[in-house]
Amino acid sequence: MNYSCRAISLLNHKYGEESIIAKIFTEEYGLVSYSVKRGRSKKSKNKISLLQHMSLINISAQKNQKNEIQFLKEISVSHSLINSYLHINKQLLRMFMAEVLEKILVSNEQDKRLFEFIWNEIISLNNLENVPSNYALNYLLALTYQLGFYPSKENIQFNFFDIEKASFVEAEENEEMIIKGENLMYFKSLLVDNKNKIPYKNRKELLKIILKYYKSHYYNLDNMKSFDVIDEMR
Repeated sequence: MNYSCRAISLLNHKYGEESIIAKIFTEEYGLVSYSVKRGRSKKSKNKISLLQHMSLINISAQKNQKNEIQFLKEISVSHSLINSYLHINKQLLRMFMAEVLEKILVSNEQDKRLFEFIWNEIISLNNLENVPSNYALNYLLALTYQLGFYPSKENIQFNFFDIEKASFVEAEENEEMIIKGENLMYFKSLLVDNKNKIPYKNRKELLKIILKYYKSHYYNLDNMKSFDVIDEMR
């Protein structure tokens, strides 16, 4: 069956001598792995050049229920993104966003609500003149809302946040699964007013905490290659 739809390019890797496997988040079929020829023709090179991290594209493809890897026929740009050296932080963040999605999405599971959110988020990032230092933290928290485990703001005046319960609590039960002190203050600010400036040290710690929060809710983001890159963004 042939189909056409909007799509978001995530990651790709070499497959044999003449192809790459591209992981693409499609509007119609969710996360799909496609085979793309790496020919020497201008058309083949242009096709692969469109598969950068979080590229917003239109695709034409073939759907074969029997094959894990699908065949991608055509790709075109749907929305152009800034890729200049002056906007390297945007490129790094798109790499981070792509790797997160590749780990949390379920293959061939349609989620148009999540797709629309990600599509608009990429456009918003592209349009920013200055990227906020808290962007990665805000993105991860906003994504938890789409996935159904956004932190509860109820009892936000309490002195602890329980990662496993996804809520604020009065007493500390398991120190390893609690946010408290200075980090709690900044965590609250992310939930209430994400424009507050957070010091680098605390951003670094909060990023690790939020990744732990994902893991406690069954989304394992361990061993992300882009984590160190984002970690160093000041």
